[in-house]
Amino acid sequence: MFRRGNSLAISALAEGIPIKISKRVKELINQAKHYYVRRGSIWIDKRYKTY
Repeated sequence: MFRRGNSLAISALAEGIPIKISKRVKELINQAKHYYVRRGSIWIDKRYKTY
């Protein structure tokens, strides 16, 4: 869901507190933090150089 730019999913991965974590969730957290930057209340994809 976060690959499509779902702001709720990105917020949960990048800012949430993991309670039980797996290898896949660790990868998704790293990708979310690497691909997106937060500007105010929106998430902007860093890969498109629009921020």
